[in-house]
Amino acid sequence: MSYSKPIQMLVDEHEVILSVLDAAEAVANQRSSVFPADFYAQAADFFATFADRCHHAKEETLLFPRLQARGIPWQGGPIGVMLADHDAGRGHLAAVRAALPAARAGDQGAMETARQALLDFAELLRGHIAKENQVLFMLADQVMTAQDKAELWDGFQTAERDTLPAGTKEKYHALAATLRQTAGL
Repeated sequence: MSYSKPIQMLVDEHEVILSVLDAAEAVANQRSSVFPADFYAQAADFFATFADRCHHAKEETLLFPRLQARGIPWQGGPIGVMLADHDAGRGHLAAVRAALPAARAGDQGAMETARQALLDFAELLRGHIAKENQVLFMLADQVMTAQDKAELWDGFQTAERDTLPAGTKEKYHALAATLRQTAGL
């Protein structure tokens, strides 16, 4: 499938996110006597920073308002669904992070809470990415003008440069590789 340059950037980021979801699911589904708290903390950091602050922020502040301006409804339409998914994902990550101190201390209930929250996050985000890649992004490319796409591309570049420290994207690509390796993928 062929997307415009800014939409392809989002799809490419989805691929990195999906690769870490693979790792997170693999680790969460392992039943080990030692809880991998560092992995959970690093995965939560990856998802909070790369998936949310880098990727979702571009959608929420740049793409979705542009789509609304082109007639795609915010409420009762695909944008509202995507925003609800973003919020639900943040809730799952908050649950992972909240459980980690007790899980590190050996609390079995906290370990299970963190594990289940990470699996719930992964399930949610996989479905979310599929909806964006297969529906919303195709619709976006249909309704946006060439000027919209050029401005969106410029906006994405500016957002990454102005809202994240230099090298953030590269750091989280490297972390994605590390998490995959830790998971044995």
